[in-house]
Amino acid sequence: MNANTAPASGASTSHTSLRVLAKSILNKLENNKFIVFNPKERGELQEDLYRKLSKFILTEEDINTQVRAQVTANAGALSDQNIAETDA
Repeated sequence: MNANTAPASGASTSHTSLRVLAKSILNKLENNKFIVFNPKERGELQEDLYRKLSKFILTEEDINTQVRAQVTANAGALSDQNIAETDA
């Protein structure tokens, strides 16, 4: 298992799974005749949809990055307060 694939039993979201979701959505819309587009534009449309989805769906990597940034910010704020053990 590499870093871009989710474990079979897990529910993690990766950038690869978002790309697969974008491809599946376009295929479903095209197969049901909801949209029609030039096949040469398929890759560009998939990439555009992926970028749109990634604004609304956080991947496990995105969540880890956000949490680390918050922890770092909070740790910095606590160290600036210079609290002694007896004060805590």
